[in-house]
Amino acid sequence: MGCSSNAHVHSKVIKTDERGIHHYPVDELIKEFNLADKDKSGSLNVDEIIALMLKLGVKLDTTQRSEVEKLMMIADDQKTKKLEFHEFKQFMYAILNSSPQATVTFLFFVGDKDESGTIEQVELFKILKKAGSKATEEQVKEYMKHQMKADSKCVDLKTFKELLIHLKVK
Repeated sequence: MGCSSNAHVHSKVIKTDERGIHHYPVDELIKEFNLADKDKSGSLNVDEIIALMLKLGVKLDTTQRSEVEKLMMIADDQKTKKLEFHEFKQFMYAILNSSPQATVTFLFFVGDKDESGTIEQVELFKILKKAGSKATEEQVKEYMKHQMKADSKCVDLKTFKELLIHLKVK
């Protein structure tokens, strides 16, 4: 699974693993996050996030405030309109590995909490709800039972996209 990002990254700090998945070193990200947190609230608002992304060398095809806010809403688990560090870390991971215009891929990487390139089935239903799915947990479980190996507890990006098509999620 390679990076097909529309985010242009100009940073020597970004690491790429053997699967082609990009990661920003956590210690560096913590340091930069704390510096960007001007009011020392422990979270970043949209303006702080845009400034930090530019400082980190991440230039989106769009830096329109409304687009960044839309992406933040996906990563904002607590619905505070701000991102705490753990949410920002997932936000950056998703930005580095997807096109923000490709919401499905962005959703997948936001849901990939351990940055393994897969989503655990226990998180899958929450992510589907964020995507606007009206499917029940039973419908999702039934689809997964027929589409996956019985012992698999994780969903890769390809399976995630197929599931969204099956569930008719746009």
